[in-house]
Amino acid sequence: MARPRITRSRRRVAVLSTIGLLGAAGAFVLSGSADASESAAAPACGNATLKGRYIFAASGWTISGGANQPFALSGIEHYTGAGTITGTVSQSVNGVITSQAHETGTYSVNADCTGTATYTVAGVDAHFDLYVAPSGQSFTENQTDAGTAVSLTENRVSH
Repeated sequence: MARPRITRSRRRVAVLSTIGLLGAAGAFVLSGSADASESAAAPACGNATLKGRYIFAASGWTISGGANQPFALSGIEHYTGAGTITGTVSQSVNGVITSQAHETGTYSVNADCTGTATYTVAGVDAHFDLYVAPSGQSFTENQTDAGTAVSLTENRVSH
């Protein structure tokens, strides 16, 4: 029985199709192993990740009555590992200085190392989104209150 004649173009299509299937299979295998290694290496954070004394400094802007006002602050905070904060903060808002004010707060850290915090100084609350290093050595935060543009990093100095 005679074999059917395979033209050059059909052979090229067959080879390219085979290469495409092998490439897709390889990508599937690699993406599966990448997903497995990513989930195995995924951080496991929680409130206990933030524990100890942290120092920080920040500057930014607040908007009051439609006018931008410069804002700067620095301080030291103690995170309990159980979701509460105490600290001392000094700040300047448009040149009005508050020196070494007592601060309290609460925080919550999710398993993916994101979280939120609320800080209270002199009866005024400030709300932040947190992005925590899995080691808890440092974290960044951005204020989420309307009319503010404040971002800072905190670094642990002791447990």
